[in-house]
Amino acid sequence: MLSLATPLTSFAQFGGFLKGLEDLAKGLEQFSKDLESSTSQNQGTNSNENAQQNQSPASSQQSNSTPQSNEKSQQNQSPASSQQSNNTPQQSNANEVGNRTFVAEPKAAPVYVSKGGTRYWPCNGFVGQNVINVTYDEIVQISKGEGINIPQKNLCYWKRGVFNFGGNSIQTYSIQFYLDQAAFYSCTALDNCQEIRSMDFKMINDQLHRQYLITSAPKRKTRFACIANTGKVVSATSGC
Repeated sequence: MLSLATPLTSFAQFGGFLKGLEDLAKGLEQFSKDLESSTSQNQGTNSNENAQQNQSPASSQQSNSTPQSNEKSQQNQSPASSQQSNNTPQQSNANEVGNRTFVAEPKAAPVYVSKGGTRYWPCNGFVGQNVINVTYDEIVQISKGEGINIPQKNLCYWKRGVFNFGGNSIQTYSIQFYLDQAAFYSCTALDNCQEIRSMDFKMINDQLHRQYLITSAPKRKTRFACIANTGKVVSATSGC
């Protein structure tokens, strides 16, 4: 478990966050390819077919509603609610992860794409449940130790982005939890993250590690941590 009796790191230590990113780009891609090859390529398609077959009568009836009623509903929608719906992630019923750690290349469309091109999927179905549980528990432990708010477990998103550094574009794989939907909107649509509860996968010496970044701008707190996939705490105060 993490030791919480450690001092806060500063933003000057952000260099630790950058160290080894090129190893992530090479090693993690190979790691994910190995995971992908162990399961059927049709797993996501079969899951979608099962979801359609299990669709409730109520939802089927709703989908068969007349075009006229849908048009009236859209016409009566207020600008504020329209803007909110455009920035609220849609739900996904896909289950592609199976017994893997995570899905590096999801077949399902992302539930949200930011202006910068970062793609988001719900954790469920794209990240292994055990990984979600471990990540959330460690984020909760760090957050409690720093006296900052705990995120909601159901607001968990699997994030794939690109980190531009030194002229290189490096693929990143992250799990992010949010305090509420407003925080998700602020981070993704406004690019203004006041509260970050994030874990990035990193490869160190061909071993998968979890790198945490926990921040609270209102309370001026920042915390990094690096934990090996075995559970060993590599550092409770800096990145991997």
